[in-house]
Amino acid sequence: MDRIGIISPLLPEAACLGPRPRPGMLYTAGSGISILVSGMGAERAARAAEDLVHCGMGLLISWGTAGALAADLQAGDLIIPEEVISGSGRSCPTDRTLRTTLLGRLDECPGSIFLGRLYNVSEVLKNSTEKMALHQKYKALAVDMESAAIGTVAARHGVPFMVIRVITDTLSVPVPQAVLKCTGPYGNVRIPALLFELIKQPGEIIPLARLASAFRQATKTLRWIGSRKEQILTF
Repeated sequence: MDRIGIISPLLPEAACLGPRPRPGMLYTAGSGISILVSGMGAERAARAAEDLVHCGMGLLISWGTAGALAADLQAGDLIIPEEVISGSGRSCPTDRTLRTTLLGRLDECPGSIFLGRLYNVSEVLKNSTEKMALHQKYKALAVDMESAAIGTVAARHGVPFMVIRVITDTLSVPVPQAVLKCTGPYGNVRIPALLFELIKQPGEIIPLARLASAFRQATKTLRWIGSRKEQILTF
């Protein structure tokens, strides 16, 4: 496959692929691999997917982190879903042949690997109660905010679609509200604002430390793939 387009919502996720990430701009990350940092959310991801299709990409990959819905998923675990379910219940299957090829190249991955179902949400889930309810209703293992939109664009244009997501926030480690308030669309954290929020809500300091540790585990897995991207992601 000549040209692979990777859509990453956040700058820290895209940085795991190697080159210095550039928000909102298409750039090259190796032979036949292009990256577009879309920003968070379905609308931004859909626009990025359309841009990549119009640039002639032969495969779209949704790349980045995800939140766990199932208790057995830990930070750093890798989810390669067989399908993504949109908020409206629409199924976006990933390419079976390419997924099988990808799985055959991940034997030494530092995180455990899960298949199954990924569910699309419109905003970050606040607590484990919300997560367990979605897991029970949709039998999904994890959630993100962009993959369904990317899969919808891929299906409309007849382009193969895959998802590579690594767990950050687990069932027991939600994303603190202070982080959500102080994070921009590309994942850039406004540190002064975050410190101010933590002063107002000191109870979020420990959850923040846990999330930071979980994100380090997630980026370890993403960097492992990124350091081998021309072997793992070339089809």
